[in-house]
Amino acid sequence: MGGCSFPDCHNSSEKGFKMLRFFYSVEMRSKWTSACKISKLITENSRLCEGHFSKGLFDCDNHLYKLKKNVTPDILIPSPGKPFDVFETDDDNDNHYSVKSNRHKSRVS
Repeated sequence: MGGCSFPDCHNSSEKGFKMLRFFYSVEMRSKWTSACKISKLITENSRLCEGHFSKGLFDCDNHLYKLKKNVTPDILIPSPGKPFDVFETDDDNDNHYSVKSNRHKSRVS
């Protein structure tokens, strides 16, 4: 599989990133290309890497992360990191926990 279609993004499935297919809907595809300032032709093989979507744009069910409906990429920089491979702090009880995903597949709704 190829790399990310975001301009100057060098993330790819070979580098361990989940690649998300562009929506079939012309309206949503247009929103993604506009948000990402993509000027090249988007084909059925074009993908965006998971790094362009913040964690809040995914639903999780039993370690399967699925992109929510009708969302647009919100991390608009080239070659961002993975949204789930970060460490966070729970300020309520000062416990540290990691939010690493064990994703099997990423699917676009």
